[in-house]
Amino acid sequence: MGFSCMKGGVDMPEWTASFRRPKMTTEKFMAMKAKYVAKHGYTITVPGLSDIIVINFDKPMTEKEVKAWKRRDYKDFSPERYEDIKRMKQKRKDKFLAMLASPTPHIVNNAGSIMTSIDNAQDCLSTLAWIGMLAIKTAPRILGPLLAPGIGWTMAAADMLNTLQRCGIKKIPALSSQTAMWKTEHASTVSRKTRVKSMAKTMKWAPSKYRIIEGAQVTKDVFGFGLCLGPLVGFAIQSVTGPYRRITGEKVNVKVPWPDLGHWSKVAHRFMYGAPTYMGSGLQTDPEEVMLMTMADYLSRQELFVSTQNWNALDNVENVDEIEQMAPIPWHPLTLEVIEEEGIPLKDLIGWPHNSKHSALLTDIMNELEQPCNGFQNDFMELHKDDWWGYAFGALNNDATCYTFATAEGEDQVEYSYTATAVVGQVLTNFKLYPDPATAPEKMQAFADKIDIWEAMEIKPDIRLIMDFCKDTGIGLLPF
Repeated sequence: MGFSCMKGGVDMPEWTASFRRPKMTTEKFMAMKAKYVAKHGYTITVPGLSDIIVINFDKPMTEKEVKAWKRRDYKDFSPERYEDIKRMKQKRKDKFLAMLASPTPHIVNNAGSIMTSIDNAQDCLSTLAWIGMLAIKTAPRILGPLLAPGIGWTMAAADMLNTLQRCGIKKIPALSSQTAMWKTEHASTVSRKTRVKSMAKTMKWAPSKYRIIEGAQVTKDVFGFGLCLGPLVGFAIQSVTGPYRRITGEKVNVKVPWPDLGHWSKVAHRFMYGAPTYMGSGLQTDPEEVMLMTMADYLSRQELFVSTQNWNALDNVENVDEIEQMAPIPWHPLTLEVIEEEGIPLKDLIGWPHNSKHSALLTDIMNELEQPCNGFQNDFMELHKDDWWGYAFGALNNDATCYTFATAEGEDQVEYSYTATAVVGQVLTNFKLYPDPATAPEKMQAFADKIDIWEAMEIKPDIRLIMDFCKDTGIGLLPF
């Protein structure tokens, strides 16, 4: 992500994707993977949060291990590996039984597909961890203790002003306050606004969606659309076993041959096509599991962006409105074993959460799961608005959404900006100023209301506009 700075003003963002994976051979990929595993093992730590958020993902079972496990030939495993695989199975069993006990039918009926989304995430992380990168460089640790209870990472105008005052009271240096506020706004799903300048490709199949992101929208409002767009803009029939078909029974028509994908790209595509199954099923409260899904989503969208540079499904796939996509089908041997032991027919556990059917039209998936996926994001952010899970979740989702729009329409068509609330915070800290804590509450509320008006009028306030308002209202601005 690149930024140009206006002197004395606001850091103005421009969309320059941070991830450029070079083309590589399978041999080079395997060498990179071996080097990463030797150094890190099967773990991802969020940069800047390494002592807080550490995600462990399963060491994949080898083909030899799968065959031995199915034969119940356990003597082929070392005692440590045997216990490791038993733990992996028990975790899946606990998740499966919890879903079967859910009072929500769309979770019970589609438990197999939802579990497969988690398996796909594990597979995605174990494949892409060494060729992708996470967006979070350094978290604003200094700001965490300053956030008043209930404010968290999704700050409204009044909350932002209150936090600035607390920075001043605590005598946090201006540069540190500026950096912390900017990073908070960068991670917030209500402070960043995404806009696609032209949706010429998407318009062909979803004209009703054009107005959604033609004008800048906060990320929390377009996350669901971006997530559900991914399975279309990046799908490749060769990447997974028969996930697409025409409702007419005919094969899917394409203008040019499907791209020849590397193993890592196939794994990313498989995760992307099934991700809405998990996130469209409602809030999941296990933060480690949600972060596993979020990291896999972010890394897979990076890979999707790279692997489709020379092949865009929206340009080359015909009859999009007739294409059906199969719900994720369990493939992991341990997941299949858990389901078999419970004696439930596999076909009764496969389906999309919006209709519990094995297949659904791509356009229906986009329309029906967009709002549930948005709800998933907003509910998780609300639950974790005061902790570092919420910070990491928001930061990754913000950039992941931009990646999908860039994949759909082209990198040069995507840009993002900040809301008036975020801009005021940036301007004041750039000028090393904060509102006088002694200001009467009604005057501070008037300031917050004015910021909301600027946002509604699409005004990006500069220092002169802010200072004029504060002078007219009797609000003092103090130096850090």
